[in-house]
Amino acid sequence: MLGPLGIVRWAFRPLDKLLFASAAIVGTAMTTPRILYNVSTLSSARALSQLEIWRACAASPLGAYAFAGFVNFAAPYSGSVRPILTKMNAIEAEGYIVEQPWLTNPFNSVHAVALTNLGEFVSGIIVTSQLEQMSLTQANITARGIVTSLGSTYHKKARGTITAKCTPPPLPTTEGKHAYKVWFTVKSAIIYSSNSRYLGCFLPGYVCVYLANEYGCLQVLTELYDAQGVHVATTEAQWHILIKNTAVKQA
Repeated sequence: MLGPLGIVRWAFRPLDKLLFASAAIVGTAMTTPRILYNVSTLSSARALSQLEIWRACAASPLGAYAFAGFVNFAAPYSGSVRPILTKMNAIEAEGYIVEQPWLTNPFNSVHAVALTNLGEFVSGIIVTSQLEQMSLTQANITARGIVTSLGSTYHKKARGTITAKCTPPPLPTTEGKHAYKVWFTVKSAIIYSSNSRYLGCFLPGYVCVYLANEYGCLQVLTELYDAQGVHVATTEAQWHILIKNTAVKQA
């Protein structure tokens, strides 16, 4: 249960929220000049992409809190567990949450749904960033994706600081619709791949390619670890991804 310390932390929750909001505001003020500079030197779309905004935040004092504030604004539910991104580049992302009384279950550990939220946040931020970069860097290509299923397996009680790391496999590059599975864990990522065989059908302007496990589904395993390095959970997401060539005229 909560115990005396937990009760005290609950009592100070409004102050905790105030301190977090203050750090996010100060971090945003410090990050904004970098973002504006990027807008003046890069295209607006690229300067305001997730990856470039993160790079601006990462290079600024309290920038991680500024980015967390953006997450709270864009995805309030994900922001409810207060995930802090610590790393993102073109191929991987990493973040963490800290055990708080309002994130615990009756067994005095981090709630299962909070762990799933962390895994979904870290994997989602890197997959959507990669889709965004694909659209920005490849002419006449737009790439979109949406999570269609989400699940977790829990191995141990999670306490303290929980860290998540996701290194997804290469995104599909062929035009059409794709099923794309991502297994996120934390701290270490293991990539499984096999020779992909495509089972496709053709529609006007599209090549619909469906990847299933028996045809070499792209997979990445990411695991959740607590502060002691104990593997506490594994989370899996199924993505449907649409890659469209805008230069192709519809029939």
